[in-house]
Amino acid sequence: MWIARAIARDLGVQLGLADYVRIDEALRRNEPVRVAGMSIVLDPYLPLGQRVADEAVTALRRLVQEGTDIDHIVVAGGGAWFFAHAVARAYPTHTLTAVPDAFHANCRGFQIAGLHQAMHETRRRMAGAAGTP
Repeated sequence: MWIARAIARDLGVQLGLADYVRIDEALRRNEPVRVAGMSIVLDPYLPLGQRVADEAVTALRRLVQEGTDIDHIVVAGGGAWFFAHAVARAYPTHTLTAVPDAFHANCRGFQIAGLHQAMHETRRRMAGAAGTP
């Protein structure tokens, strides 16, 4: 969002949701984005986003501290590629994995959790109907 706001300010335009989506996709693909008929190279705007990622990881570090009880850090979600750099700087001795297709990873995780929950509930109901505990 900070990157989109800076682009809007620099171009003197107001951006909408579709623009935010295009900017996000361009960031993930590491390519320019077209805004208001212009091709915008995003490299000059990356420090704005990195600052936000660094602030988020600083907040995380207040909770997790040195992470001595953590063996492996897995980064997922839409901004995983961006946050992975900040996490790696904060925890240089930890193993870090950014999951493939990180953008959809949370959605897939919720789907899997829902399927497991539904399967558990079905088994529980079947066992109750059969009279077994």
